[in-house]
Amino acid sequence: MRTGQMSNLSNPHTLLSPWVDMTAGNITFNTKLTALNGGGKFMDVVLIDENENATVILEHQYSSANVENFSLPVSVSGIYKVGFFFYGDGGNSRGILDDLSIPGTYASDPGNDCGVLQLVTDTDNDSLADEDDDYPNDSTKAFNNFYPGENNFNTLAFEDLWPSQGDYDFNDLVVDYRFNEITNADNEVVEIIANLQVRAVGGSQNNGFAIQLDNISPADIASVSGQEITGSLFSIAGNGTENGQTNAVIPVFDSADNVINRNGNGSFFNTVPDTGGTGTSDLINLVITFSSPQQSLGNAPYNPFLIKNQQRGAEIHLADREPTDLADTSLFGTGEDDSSVNAGRYYKTINNLPWALDVNTEFKYPVEGVDIIQAYLNLAEWALSNGEFFTDWYSNNNSSYRDNSKIYD
Repeated sequence: MRTGQMSNLSNPHTLLSPWVDMTAGNITFNTKLTALNGGGKFMDVVLIDENENATVILEHQYSSANVENFSLPVSVSGIYKVGFFFYGDGGNSRGILDDLSIPGTYASDPGNDCGVLQLVTDTDNDSLADEDDDYPNDSTKAFNNFYPGENNFNTLAFEDLWPSQGDYDFNDLVVDYRFNEITNADNEVVEIIANLQVRAVGGSQNNGFAIQLDNISPADIASVSGQEITGSLFSIAGNGTENGQTNAVIPVFDSADNVINRNGNGSFFNTVPDTGGTGTSDLINLVITFSSPQQSLGNAPYNPFLIKNQQRGAEIHLADREPTDLADTSLFGTGEDDSSVNAGRYYKTINNLPWALDVNTEFKYPVEGVDIIQAYLNLAEWALSNGEFFTDWYSNNNSSYRDNSKIYD
């Protein structure tokens, strides 16, 4: 670098380095004048931090036009610029600077007006900054993806008398759920954590509960933990999936009694007001780890189903969700069921009424023995329209939506 004429003491010629992430060391450079004439000729070297605070580390007056070599020790760390200021009094001398070296790492961002480059800390080297990484110390994991939300639950509600319509009160098994799909830096799913809680058991049947991951093979599952299995309803492989299945089936519990804490006698649990049979449920923490990252799993809660009264083939799924390989398909088309395997129609009556509901809130279910259509006044029209009308049938918007006297509180 060569300055203009150093002839003004109050208006120096200035060279500013880029921002540097400084380390302790020496700032080295060579300097000289084109000539020594007129009044005094000076050079100041200054450290400037991000807040534009300046610290002078050299005040130099030239005594000749010869080359001078400098090595200025610095002990700072952090983001700094180095400023060189050349000034003088009269004459036509120019200052020359060459072979400048600054200890540290280049830290200017040309894409942002040469402001400070935002330095990224990536502890696990997965190409994500720690501040953007939910798992900064684990390169196999990056993001939590909660459904319906980190602090929210949705509800599954089952009527367990399928293929008969039964009392249709949808409190035979009520399960609140929250899923967390944990993905890697490439947004592939590596693990699922499911929080599940049984809120009601209305009836005498001893039901199990499982989840099928459609289009995911059992070999894609490395391990499952958190299952509540005490009996022989399921045949379970070493990785926690059910044997004999094309798709991965994850047994959750073989009996709701494994997880509920009932006060009082009888088989009912939180379905009959002002009587015994109330209580709480343990929170099931189900962890499904994949043997390799998965691109797509479909939408939570995937394909959950009830197993009726310890009869492994008697599966009750959400409407139009496919049964597993172990389902007893001879039950289709019996009772009030209007399923058709060829048409891809499952678990509906002729009027499209289902035997399982997935509700986008913590669902308030009917009291024992009350038909849900009497409690939720728009559910029938929702079903008849195949889900087109009254998509918020479960809401408490006004008295035209539900009869609160028929809902368990």
